[in-house]
Amino acid sequence: MVHDVQKSVGAALFRQQFKAMLFKRILFTLRNKALTLSQVLMPLFFTILVVVISKVLASETDGIDPLMPLSIDGFGKTKVTNSAIYLQTSKRTMSYVLPPLACHICIILSHLHL
Repeated sequence: MVHDVQKSVGAALFRQQFKAMLFKRILFTLRNKALTLSQVLMPLFFTILVVVISKVLASETDGIDPLMPLSIDGFGKTKVTNSAIYLQTSKRTMSYVLPPLACHICIILSHLHL
């Protein structure tokens, strides 16, 4: 005897698959409580550990971070392809990074509509 089975399509299929996967996950969680508990508690434990360690290390330096000069002198002879323009306004300093010459050429060509 052959039964006519109507297959789900589109949103109904997606809903059916979602419910099946959710039910499967719930069954897995109920069967493996120790594993599920460890999956929840281990990230929490390590997050708290990192926060405590960072607070301890921060208290040792008394919140004073040494100033670190930014320079490319240690790399020998370098070719700087980008530069920055700083515009001083009344309330803030704005920085604009200029792209290399090749990007300027591409921008000019795109405006010419060739």
